[in-house]
Amino acid sequence: MIFLCFLSTSSFETGSKMIQTIDRKPTLNTQNFYKYLPALSSFTEIIEPSNYFTVPDDWNIIITDVVNSTEAIRNGHYKDVNIAGGITAMAVSNFMGDMDYPFLFGGDGMTLLLPDSVLFAVKDILFSIRESVKSNFGLKLRAGIVNVGELKKSGKELKLCKLRISEFYNQAILTGNALDMAENLVKNDDSTNPYIIPLTHKAKIKPDFTGFTCRWQDIPSHRGETVSFIIKMNSSGVASDQELLKIVLDQVGVLLGNDAEIHPLKEEKIKVDLSGKYFRKEATIHSGSRKGIFHFLRMLKIKIEGIMLNLAINTQWKFGPKVNGMELRELRKSQVLASDFRKYDGTLKMVVACDSDSRKSFLEFLDDLYKQGKLFYGYHISDRALMTCALHEGSAREVHFVDSADGGYALAAIQLKGQIKASKN
Repeated sequence: MIFLCFLSTSSFETGSKMIQTIDRKPTLNTQNFYKYLPALSSFTEIIEPSNYFTVPDDWNIIITDVVNSTEAIRNGHYKDVNIAGGITAMAVSNFMGDMDYPFLFGGDGMTLLLPDSVLFAVKDILFSIRESVKSNFGLKLRAGIVNVGELKKSGKELKLCKLRISEFYNQAILTGNALDMAENLVKNDDSTNPYIIPLTHKAKIKPDFTGFTCRWQDIPSHRGETVSFIIKMNSSGVASDQELLKIVLDQVGVLLGNDAEIHPLKEEKIKVDLSGKYFRKEATIHSGSRKGIFHFLRMLKIKIEGIMLNLAINTQWKFGPKVNGMELRELRKSQVLASDFRKYDGTLKMVVACDSDSRKSFLEFLDDLYKQGKLFYGYHISDRALMTCALHEGSAREVHFVDSADGGYALAAIQLKGQIKASKN
């Protein structure tokens, strides 16, 4: 996904298209464009075109994604991939001083929308994250930026709305064809690609990962399966895509279940990881190393906090520290309420709990629409969910990124791309 800004005039060719980058100055009255948008209260409201607002020209699509994530999955490192994909949101939130800006987690990467005025810092943050992911997890993170105004000049469109998930978390909902083009621009691995942060970049601002946590065991499905779906509409335009999206969402309710039934997280199934399997990874992110005194001290701190949390949950202990104003014994409630198990960015992405019969029925429904040429889809079946958490201490906002274990969205995306490729042959 992407992350890079160009303040000098240059161009980059992609197929028959030519994107011309131009000098830009921040427009102060658009800097808080997203912050003051009204928030929708129901996911079903995203199908109404009038709820969307055009993203300003001086905003940018920032994309990160793990290169060759399937190899890491085969080697049993999908949690590392999830972490590499998710930590950008935490670092940017700490720089911004809030988490109320557009970002979406994709399993092996992140898409963010940010104004020109903060790109000087975001480039530094992403450069440092890319280096950290490489040294600590052995993963290559692609990172770049594409300006929204430039995409509009190429005939692309990008709109968004804001959805209130809980008092702790607002989710951005995106629509339009600009994201696909931005992703293609960033994922071109030509060494001269101007949309990628160069290896020679000199970062002055270091990322702050305060609030990033990774302390829960994998969460077993309460219905037998945890499935990641990616569904991309293939109709004649945004309006017809949203009409088709309504049909799909209706069938989610009919075939898979209501929101409570399909939610992949159940409070009673969320358990603290005291084995060190995952919180070692948290210690690595915060200490910047997989060993040494700082890593050891961070591990010790996390272990003590984990024991306290586990004690509070098991005994309903009313004392001790609070997290974002919530008692430790109630912390699992916020994990469920502020999770991102369902989202829309031009594709419907969702991680759902289901049984095998309901999953098969839903796949038959999707396959029928696929054969009619109306949509593409991919899915990955597991028996448990992964959760990676980001809590912004200054604003009490938090989000809990959810995916299915052992490949999740990353493997679902491979199937989706295969269908799209086959349709062009």
